[in-house]
Amino acid sequence: MKRFTVLGLTVMCIFFANISSGYALDSGFTLNLKANFGGTYTQPKIDETDLASLGANYMKGGLGFIIGGELEVGYIFGADKFFGLENNNMFSGLGVFGYLGVGQGSSIQSSGSLVKVGEVEEQVDVYFSAFYTPVADFGITLKSFFFNNRFAVSLGIGAKMIADTTPTYEFYSSHPEVFPQEVGTIIVTEEMIKQMNPLMLSIRGGLEYYQPIVDNFALILGGYLSYNIYDPKFITMPPTLLESAIAQGFDPSVPLKSFRLNSLDFGISIGLSFRG
Repeated sequence: MKRFTVLGLTVMCIFFANISSGYALDSGFTLNLKANFGGTYTQPKIDETDLASLGANYMKGGLGFIIGGELEVGYIFGADKFFGLENNNMFSGLGVFGYLGVGQGSSIQSSGSLVKVGEVEEQVDVYFSAFYTPVADFGITLKSFFFNNRFAVSLGIGAKMIADTTPTYEFYSSHPEVFPQEVGTIIVTEEMIKQMNPLMLSIRGGLEYYQPIVDNFALILGGYLSYNIYDPKFITMPPTLLESAIAQGFDPSVPLKSFRLNSLDFGISIGLSFRG
């Protein structure tokens, strides 16, 4: 049994070595189609003054799930032609890509404040989740290819834009008698669209493995990490929470200058690569 296992592995290694030699990276255009599956960790930042204006005494982030699709189009500069590296199996070339993607977005937060419950003040914590679809992302990526084009390391910069004017939400609290569980939709009005900033800066990196299938065609398996910096200027929240904040002195027409809704995205990618 062990002999058959070793023989099978040997045949597979020879097979993949042969088809990988046919996938030698020459200079040219490349198109990649990828599906991304992962998570996002919301990292809100706000100073004490703006936090107090909301009637809250803390604000924290949380973990959510996101999926999306992505199109990459780029040009690869082969190591032999552009860098004069003949018979080099480690460094294969550099690629410059533009990308355009569409997917989901989410913001997971928790906050708390002292609220009068009966005759005493108690700490009431609220756990809030908002979900956006679609979220568009676009930018440029630089990729370095290694080991006969089987691996790539990427670094990119771009932007994300929330295009959803009716995001859904859900929240619950530690004291349901004060804030009962609620699910609904936040209506983003034209006035809010004019005031709020829909764009966030995105810096991302990734690792990719290319498994050749036939000439000019390969399967992509990879992982990515992206940090998003978002300055929305204003804050949106469900009517129930907004009414409570206004009752404690919050003015929703005044921008929160210190408020940032940053996030860290991470996950895996699977896709197909086509070379011209």
